Amino acid sequence: GAIIGRQGTTIRQITQQTRARVDVHRKDNVGSLEKAITIYGNPDNCTNACKKILEVMQQEATNTNKGEITLKILAHNNLIGRIIGKGGNTIKRIMQDTDTKITVSS
Repeated sequence: GAIIGRQGTTIRQITQQTRARVDVHRKDNVGSLEKAITIYGNPDNCTNACKKILEVMQQEATNTNKGEITLKILAHNNLIGRIIGKGGNTIKRIMQDTDTKITVSS
């Protein structure tokens, strides 16, 4: 796919540029249209790798005339409350500021 790139060139570039380790779980859910990606490293490097992956996703959506992309993020249970915020205020603000729809599964 676009994130891995031809012969792994895109994922290698992201890893080299950000100094984060990026694993695409290709063998999981064989035949599925979705694959998990795990990013390891210090917070800044992980953030930069995530941004680079999003740039690839955005470019791919533009190239294929898809109006929207879906990004699924796994977050530790300890962080969910902070992401949602008191009365849902934090997640509502994020959605409003970014013009996106965010759902948190239970």
